[in-house]
Amino acid sequence: MKQGRAPRRPNARTGIALVWLILMLPVLFLLLCFVVEIGNLWLARAELETALESAALAAAKEWGDAGSSSNTSTPRQVAQAFAAANTVRGQPISLVLNYNAAGVPNRNAALTGDGAQLVFGAITSTSPTVVFNANVAPGCSGGTTASTSKVLLDASSKKFLEADDAWGINFQPPAASTPANLTIQQVVINLRPSNSSDPGLDAYFDFATTPPVISNNSPNKVALQNDVFGLSNGALTLTTVGTVKTWSNGQVAFVFNSTLPHLLTINFSPFAGDAGFEPGNRIRFGAKVAQLGTGSRADDGDGIGDTGVSATLTFAVNGVSQNPLTATFIDSNFRGNGASHPAGLNPLIASNLPYVLPLAPSNGNRKDDQSYVETQGTVTVGGGAGQFAVRAHAAQTVPAICNSLFGSFSVQADATARYDCAAGRVSVIRVDEFLGP
Repeated sequence: MKQGRAPRRPNARTGIALVWLILMLPVLFLLLCFVVEIGNLWLARAELETALESAALAAAKEWGDAGSSSNTSTPRQVAQAFAAANTVRGQPISLVLNYNAAGVPNRNAALTGDGAQLVFGAITSTSPTVVFNANVAPGCSGGTTASTSKVLLDASSKKFLEADDAWGINFQPPAASTPANLTIQQVVINLRPSNSSDPGLDAYFDFATTPPVISNNSPNKVALQNDVFGLSNGALTLTTVGTVKTWSNGQVAFVFNSTLPHLLTINFSPFAGDAGFEPGNRIRFGAKVAQLGTGSRADDGDGIGDTGVSATLTFAVNGVSQNPLTATFIDSNFRGNGASHPAGLNPLIASNLPYVLPLAPSNGNRKDDQSYVETQGTVTVGGGAGQFAVRAHAAQTVPAICNSLFGSFSVQADATARYDCAAGRVSVIRVDEFLGP
């Protein structure tokens, strides 16, 4: 006689898992709400930033087109209307006008705090940092004027160009026709210019073992004047970010990206009360090149002109960048002791200190180890001290999706727009420094 099977007993482990699941449900629900709220906040901030950008752009356009820094009432109302046309997670946006009819220079009632949601001012610097100054009146009047912003650049050295006085940048002496507060912000040297018949396709700056260096004024390249004047020639400190290396002393910075080895960018900044690279200032430096030119004229001063190396200069007026100007080096072709100069060479280069081209080595025709370029730019001088700019800032309360758990959150954002007087267009700009009271 067969015996029946014993009934199966419930699996104890299944019961424990069920208990744990019941216990963990609140935690899982909380985690789900947390993830959902992160997405909610991200979308809210993106919507707020979009609204503020549209408000700042509309206000800057209205203000710049009017051409007067004194009337900001209408541009503020335009900004408010554009902001109100947007929502943040369904919530309306209302910007405070921050208008004071008697406020100078830009009719701001406040520059900080909750009331300063719309601040009108000027972009007074774009390099090396972008500065928004609410205490400066912008302007577009003045038009385009031909200035005497001449700059003499040279490469005057036998092999090789890493000597601390091999390269020179010499800004003209101050002149009555020079715009006020004119500076050189940046010089970019390009060893492979596309417009050259011999573009030096393999040429590059060789900083692997020999970094750039500034002249120590001993000995001077040109008799009776220091190689560096009006700028700091202090020791350079190296910083590296990815493929970009920067050697800087606070006022002069050599920037080199190893992915673009044919380019050397030199930035000039105000420093310790000095306005920067002003008319009358000069600097000499060393920057080693490789695979530039051929034969006995390779990698020296002659090779720079033979290859048609170019230099792109960016001037600034009151710290506001002007349109870049590009010029091409030529071989100076001096003879003998340098007393014979090529036709058309500016007399200033030949004789007048402190704007003078160094005498080349006496190696005879076509081998004087020197190339040069003299530039003359045209700058746009505005009636104010910078570009029209509007800053919009706001904080917005965002109801939580899991309202019973989190209640509500607050997101904040800001946006700054500037007006291009020459083009009549506006653009969003990232501001590094905001100057208020």
